[in-house]
Amino acid sequence: MQDFPREKLCELVEQQGSMLAEDAERCEFFLRNACGSEYKREVFVLVNAVKEGIPKELANPPQALPLDVVS
Repeated sequence: MQDFPREKLCELVEQQGSMLAEDAERCEFFLRNACGSEYKREVFVLVNAVKEGIPKELANPPQALPLDVVS
């Protein structure tokens, strides 16, 4: 996976707020505009992670998991 889309996503979350990581449609819109058509696979993977709730799970890990597992 190329780093550019992940870096753009980090910038977008800084600009738009953390709610972007919970709204797959908005996330896809901003990522596609920022990345163009060159990174379709990366955008697909990142947006599907949002759809599956991965950012929310990482931000709020279960108490039973050791911190080094999620960091």
